[in-house]
Amino acid sequence: MATWAIAYDLDVKGMRTAGYTKSQVTQFYNNVRSCLAQHNFEKQKQLSIYTSKTDNSIADAFQVCVTLKTITDTNKFVKRFHLFRIEDFNDLLPLVADGRTSAEKDVIEEEIEELYPETEEVFA
Repeated sequence: MATWAIAYDLDVKGMRTAGYTKSQVTQFYNNVRSCLAQHNFEKQKQLSIYTSKTDNSIADAFQVCVTLKTITDTNKFVKRFHLFRIEDFNDLLPLVADGRTSAEKDVIEEEIEELYPETEEVFA
């Protein structure tokens, strides 16, 4: 059975410029993650990549798209959204990195933390 993946990025800087608070950005991010989980895509350790191994992965991906359209401002702040198939032999990192693994923290989570430090007050 093929493994399919969805990778996406959010425009966190654009959300901040539009007046989103840290909690609103986090909620937006959680809504996207929830949508993917609802349609059988599981979060992976690296980046904003979710995979699915069901027989209906393509149909599930279509349903993700339909559901995402219902989230306010998705068309403004989802800046990359790709579906791709993962082949059996695709991890080349061990060949170039002497077995080191990639960072565990999600890039979008890091960007939210960078733009919204814990000590920052909510802004209008």
